[in-house]
Amino acid sequence: MTYVQTVLGQIDPDKLGFTLPHEHIICDYLLCRSRVRKKPQWGTYMWFDDPEVMTEELKYYREDGGGAVVDMTCHGWGRDPVTLRQISEASYVHIVACTGFYIENCMPDWVKYKTVDQLASWIEREIVTGCNARKSQEVTGVKAGIIKTSVSRPTYSHLELKGLKAVAKAHLRTGIPISTHNSGSIRYEIEGGNIGTELLEFLVDEGVNPESVIIGHTDENPDIRNLVSLARKGAWIQFDTIGKENYILDETRANLVLAFRNRGLLDQLLLSQDRNRKPMLRKYGGPGYSDIISRFNPILEKVGLTLKEIKKITHNNPGKALRKREK
Repeated sequence: MTYVQTVLGQIDPDKLGFTLPHEHIICDYLLCRSRVRKKPQWGTYMWFDDPEVMTEELKYYREDGGGAVVDMTCHGWGRDPVTLRQISEASYVHIVACTGFYIENCMPDWVKYKTVDQLASWIEREIVTGCNARKSQEVTGVKAGIIKTSVSRPTYSHLELKGLKAVAKAHLRTGIPISTHNSGSIRYEIEGGNIGTELLEFLVDEGVNPESVIIGHTDENPDIRNLVSLARKGAWIQFDTIGKENYILDETRANLVLAFRNRGLLDQLLLSQDRNRKPMLRKYGGPGYSDIISRFNPILEKVGLTLKEIKKITHNNPGKALRKREK
């Protein structure tokens, strides 16, 4: 059976509804080794720690038409699978939990002592049996539904390459899709604006079907030629910083979506917002999780997309991208 693995169990991909495939619900960037020396000013770092606040945020999202959210927070960076399950139950929003690895500075200390196969087995267990608790190796009953791989350099190397190899093995064992992160410090150093080409070549060489790979953070320094090439190879292209106009204007993002439509590649596109700082929440005066629904979708209509085309991107595509594939 084809399904999406949520924190409450398996669900038919067609039942997700409007879906945000790259967000954060519970996270704490201060757990990363490079961030522990000095606590930054409130609101400037990635930190969601209040389950009641996050439940209310997702209730707003649900009321506005939202159906599902993928929490891309890994173990070692504040992920709390039990709390995610509680938030999902209380908000009636489907939540997909994440396994795999964030950037090297945020990986658990034990990663460097494990072999690639041991790391792959750990990821597999988080998918098949249950995720680790937030602050321990205790196994919960909450299963992950997506695997994350991350890079903070202009190429995969060191522990991040080790993690990528483990991610590929775990995917081949489980059929659970892979989603990628590349850090902002390198997005202007890499040809094409993201590391998707190198990443996809590596994964394909390992036996991964490109249709199981979501290339994230492609809308911060986008090169349409690079993105079209990746999409035509079968990968998912994810514009996931919508609303963050310090990178590019949302009108530019909308025109990129139109460019995909005009090239017959709308079936390869995903949209999200990467909520991760408190000022982004309604509680603190921000737009919350409904910004695409309330503000960006009308921009898409303005540049020429139909409601049917928008629904394909926001409802149909996420179900296809997030589903478990046959091994």
